[in-house]
Amino acid sequence: MNKSFLSAFLTVILISGLVLVGAVGFVTAQASDFSSIPTPSVPEFTVTIVDSSYDVSTTYSTDPYTGETIPIEGYHVERRTIEVKIKNQPFSSFSLQESPQAANWTVNFYYNVRYKGHFEDVWHDLYLLSDGYPLQDSGSDYTVLSYEGGYSPTEGISLHTGAIMTTLPAGGMVDFQVEALIGYTHRDASTFFAPWVFEGQKSGWSSTQTITISGSSSPSSPASTPMPTPTQTPVPTPIQVPGQSAFSVESNSTVTDLFFNSTSSELSFTVNGTSGTSGYVKVSVAKNLLSSIQSLKVYLDGKSLDVTINSDDSSWFLSFNYVHSSHQVKIDLTASETTTSLPGIELWIGITAVIIVVVGVGLLLYFKRRGR
Repeated sequence: MNKSFLSAFLTVILISGLVLVGAVGFVTAQASDFSSIPTPSVPEFTVTIVDSSYDVSTTYSTDPYTGETIPIEGYHVERRTIEVKIKNQPFSSFSLQESPQAANWTVNFYYNVRYKGHFEDVWHDLYLLSDGYPLQDSGSDYTVLSYEGGYSPTEGISLHTGAIMTTLPAGGMVDFQVEALIGYTHRDASTFFAPWVFEGQKSGWSSTQTITISGSSSPSSPASTPMPTPTQTPVPTPIQVPGQSAFSVESNSTVTDLFFNSTSSELSFTVNGTSGTSGYVKVSVAKNLLSSIQSLKVYLDGKSLDVTINSDDSSWFLSFNYVHSSHQVKIDLTASETTTSLPGIELWIGITAVIIVVVGVGLLLYFKRRGR
């Protein structure tokens, strides 16, 4: 092959790669005009600590071999919930397509929250962009964000909610700020690692609200009930989910509206009991339906709930406690599935273009050196 022809051929490859790189940038640039998205006002909010402690009553079981009544002692659980109450702003979500090349996005109203020690300079986000920001509660005048954790008068509040995994020390002063955002989130396929980005308008951070981590609840003894005779011990009968043999629910509450949505893989039901008393739920899930349960999510009235997990050869057993009133329970089985996000076509075009450029430059240098 003629060297001059080969050199010209490689030059064409190099130029094509550069054009592809530019095309990816052009497509991305076309979607960067957000003038139609309104800018939200700086949020008004309050932050408080709520005592969410509860008592677990003494319960009894019967030894299946001896008939002996076995007491399971009640106990007191110290919990604190940090509530951020934000005044909502008028907004209705809408669709946005900035250009024929851009995707059709749904524009929503979000909040972001950050915190820091009162005497430090570095702020810490409560939410990762990849996990998503909380949406404004459009059905209410306020959006209430709750962060609950175990409490100790010596250690403070231990939080593990979403992006939070920290301990706020007892007696410590903690600052909070809130930011409002209108727009949408997506992965930026124009860069190699395709990071998550927010597109839209931000209000800027609010003024600072400060709380002090304190307020230990007054000591209370674990609730107890008189020792019953074996014949008087109430043993809740597990309830089968209608049409499903893979689930059963046991509770000392009244369980209603028990339903499994096979489309969304969500088990839901309502529990009711005498207000102020302690309730519990035990749910069994067949292992042939769910091979791994580590990422399964349980929600009580829409709030993520920590549960105790046990198992035998055929089933998983979930258990959790609560203070009686009327509660909605949802168990999301899809959370345990591992999903892998595939990069968009723009990312693959960009990667291909970079490879073409690198190979083209390398071959040009190689043949120029041989021609000397």
